[in-house]
Amino acid sequence: VGSKGLHQREEILTMRTALRSIEWPEDELSVYATLRGHLFGIMDETLFLFRNRYRRLNIFLDQPEDTEPAMDGVWHSLGILKALNLTRNDVPIADTIRRLLDSVRAHAIFAFHHGGARRLANLHRLAELARLAETSSRMSFREFVRWLDEESDEGQTPEAPVLEQSGGVKLMTLHKAKGLEFPIVILVATSFV
Repeated sequence: VGSKGLHQREEILTMRTALRSIEWPEDELSVYATLRGHLFGIMDETLFLFRNRYRRLNIFLDQPEDTEPAMDGVWHSLGILKALNLTRNDVPIADTIRRLLDSVRAHAIFAFHHGGARRLANLHRLAELARLAETSSRMSFREFVRWLDEESDEGQTPEAPVLEQSGGVKLMTLHKAKGLEFPIVILVATSFV
């Protein structure tokens, strides 16, 4: 048990990389990281084979008719990123985030990881930040992605609150428990002889 800032969480790092690849599709490293990461999960071998064959990972490549079946996942993923890129300035930022999450079934992906409730709450917090940024300061998609990068450097954005489940036992160090409240606390001391 413990808490990090929002931008240090794995699911938020994954989403920031994906949003960066949507805004700047010429950034091959971001596109590669997005395709390789949790959202799309394409294996390195497939991505390397694709890049060797087509010379680059670009969402605007036209899919040839005689592609190998092994490349279908890469073409499908690039198509999702392309569609999001083309509409990113025509729809609310939160809608682009929602469409990305829905197209890869990210809620299911993150829900089954350790701390799934926390991960899902953080994804919803990111969408809420997008809504607030757009309504309060009329940010464009590009400005929002840049703002997220600046916020991650500062590290001040807290995680989304998650209600603790009642019942059960929580094991944690004294340092992790600092500032928390529990109705019953049992301290265990060990001595080494």
